[in-house]
Amino acid sequence: MPKLLGTLLDLDRCPHCSVDRPTLAFTGAQHETTDFGGENKRFWRCYRCARCGGIITAAERAMEQGIIEIYPAGLDVDASVPERARTFLAQAINRLSSPAGAVMLAASAVDAMLKAKGLPDGSLYTRIDKAALTTSDLGMPLKSPKRCDRRRTAKQAQRRGLREADACQTEQ
Repeated sequence: MPKLLGTLLDLDRCPHCSVDRPTLAFTGAQHETTDFGGENKRFWRCYRCARCGGIITAAERAMEQGIIEIYPAGLDVDASVPERARTFLAQAINRLSSPAGAVMLAASAVDAMLKAKGLPDGSLYTRIDKAALTTSDLGMPLKSPKRCDRRRTAKQAQRRGLREADACQTEQ
């Protein structure tokens, strides 16, 4: 969790502009809240990014006792993602301001994930197609979504007294 350093909020990146090591200064706005039963007491403070002007709100159970919530939350890669893929994804998130670099890092993350899942050989596209054919959790082929034949559906809709869109949904 982020830390408070006097009147500054210490985050690795601004959740709005993604600048590295932002200056997030306390705006002076703070609120104390509870739920409808008077429980779940929290102290809220607002911080402003010096670069983009975005506001970040942080909550504590008691003043100066450590942040328990922050909004908006920054993007984090789940710990269940394999280490190498997680590293590439974290780098891609940090490079969102450079789209071409972020795409290359995201592709590297997909490549690393496929290798970790036992698909090391072939082009990236071929391995993605192989991975899409079966799910590792279920061990069964994925079903492709049914397509709606608009011409046939229009005729069915007329016979049933339905709109074309409704007939398409009942067909599936």
